[in-house]
Amino acid sequence: MAGLRGYEIRILRSADGIHFSKVHSLPREKVPIPGFERPALLTDPQTGRFKLYGCGPWKSGPWSIIKFDDADNPAKFQPSSARAVIQPKPPRVPEGLRVLLDVEYARAGARPLRLDLYLPEKPAGPLPSVDVQVGSKCESAVIGLLNLVDQHLSCGTP
Repeated sequence: MAGLRGYEIRILRSADGIHFSKVHSLPREKVPIPGFERPALLTDPQTGRFKLYGCGPWKSGPWSIIKFDDADNPAKFQPSSARAVIQPKPPRVPEGLRVLLDVEYARAGARPLRLDLYLPEKPAGPLPSVDVQVGSKCESAVIGLLNLVDQHLSCGTP
């Protein structure tokens, strides 16, 4: 899985904020997940137990927030306990459209490049096409852009 970010969640300890020692490591292959981003380690104020969260593409699906089972000690988090706790809702498909999800359209080396196609069930001639390619940090901007495009296409605005 060369080239992907977040190959592990590494938990460190420091008494002075300068020198650190490794407490635990959760490699992505043991979860399994293609890569981690933005891990967060918290202490539950009522129980004193540790909580560990991360995010990434879950089970070859959408980007999700994952949580590991709580632990009494940060060294005790188990990779196999990871589960998705927040996932995006599947898109609502308007009537008259058919959807083809995760269609491979090209390859970047060995990695497939995929897209979702939303097609009219009964096209009445040539159709416009919108190709939106973004990274994970642009999701809200993309939703706004797609809403604007949808308004123009629905109204027949050039």
